Amino acid sequence: MIEGVAATEDEMVLAFLKAEAWSEATGHRYQDIAHRKGLDLARLVNTIDFSETANRARRDLLACVRGYGRGQALFRDFPANTNWRRVEIESSDHCRLLYMNDRNWQKFSRTRRVHHANDEIKSRVAAMIDAIDHGITFMELILVECGISDLVVLAGNHRATAYLAASTTRPFPALVGKSDTMNRWCGIEFS
Repeated sequence: MIEGVAATEDEMVLAFLKAEAWSEATGHRYQDIAHRKGLDLARLVNTIDFSETANRARRDLLACVRGYGRGQALFRDFPANTNWRRVEIESSDHCRLLYMNDRNWQKFSRTRRVHHANDEIKSRVAAMIDAIDHGITFMELILVECGISDLVVLAGNHRATAYLAASTTRPFPALVGKSDTMNRWCGIEFS
């Protein structure tokens, strides 16, 4: 892993929204909530504005959709004292990557190890794999360190799978969270 610079919690929240605000799986929820609250989702996600107003609005959206800051859903038992940093994930780190303890991803991969993804997952990310093989780098994955060496994918399962299935071995970007109590979060099952 190539270490980069420290990142803030607000940078992680922005990266999370960039990954999910327009996604097929969760985008409609962010869009509905932003509309109901009178928020300009495109501006919040696409403009690098770290004013307290923008940060609060983004944290609120992530709280409504994923339970962030409320200790609910995806963020149940997630440590508030998590420190974030930017890194580049090298090919030697691929064996450290795990999907969350999530039934949906485990049924596809038959394991928590990202690099063992089956053909069904790979077919879902085929366009991503092709783009990576042609030099495209996608937005940062959001990972957390669990145990001694595991890196659990908090946001970016499809991108992680694509990077590992691509023929290139160049490093890819990630935000990594670390806390001395992260193992409590890593052990729960998400639904």
